[in-house]
Formats: sequence, C-alpha cells, structure tokens
Amino acid sequence: MYLVTCTCPDLGFVVSFLSQFSSHSLLCHHTAVKRVFRYLAGTRTTSLVSSRRSFMDIPLLITGYSDADYASCHDTRYSISGYVFLLNGCAISWLSKKQNSVSISTTESEYMALATTARQALWYINRLLQLGFTIPVALKADNTSSINVTENPINNPKTKHIDIS
Repeated sequence: MYLVTCTCPDLGFVVSFLSQFSSHSLLCHHTAVKRVFRYLAGTRTTSLVSSRRSFMDIPLLITGYSDADYASCHDTRYSISGYVFLLNGCAISWLSKKQNSVSISTTESEYMALATTARQALWYINRLLQLGFTIPVALKADNTSSINVTENPINNPKTKHIDIS
C-alpha cells in the first residue's frame, strides 16, 4: 500500500483486488503476487516526474479523468470506478475502488464514476478558493451516454433508477 500511495499509482487496482484474498488465498493469488513483485523489480527505475517550472510562468490547470468498467467482479457484479487528477500534467490524486451498488448498464457505471470524480473536483475547487486561488478544473470521460446524462439533467426513464450515493 505504501508503494501505491507514494510512488506507484499503477498498482492501485491490483493491490486492492489481491488484498480481498489475503485471509484465504489460493495458488493463483500467490502467482499473481509473484507477478506484481516481478513487475516492481522490472520497473525499479520508473518514477513519477514533476518539472521544476515556476508556477508563476504558466497558468495552473487541474484535469480529472474518469473511467469505470462494467460488472467486473464476477461474484458480486460490482463495477470498478477510477479517476486521476493532474495538475499541469502531474498526477496529484487517484482512486480505484468498487462501486457501492450494482450497475445495470455501462452508462450507469460510467455515470457513477463521473459523479465520484465530480465530487473530488468540487473538493479541489473549494479548497483552492479557501487558499485564494481560482484554478479551472476540467473533467474528462470516455462514455458518450454518461456525458449526455450529465449534461441533460431532465428526468429520463432510463436513468430514474440510479440511486443516490
């Protein structure tokens, strides 16, 4: 978890997934952990890089990317949500977690992931305003249907079942 939090956000999903089997692991889980260790050994010299450009020279921009899969957990049918926020191209926060409810479509899964990303974006906006900064925040999503649901807030029979989370 230390590596995921500090230096290797790309391991976030696999560490979260494998930790579910720590109390009753099988041979396939041990094999997966060995594969993660081989990955770490092979990418020892890879790291996150942030340039030392002065923040006064360029305008600050926060960009959030949202994504989700659809019912990837075969046992519970939960989807996985994820986001990453970049400050002028440098990763500042990320998340990969199971959603709280079962989605019945890819649109719903992506919409719930986008809602989680929007909550984090609002948190950034509010904290930066408290510090006296006004920095634009852009959200990016890759599902056209979920973007349409977000941009058109009318009551649609196809989305009225989506629960408040």
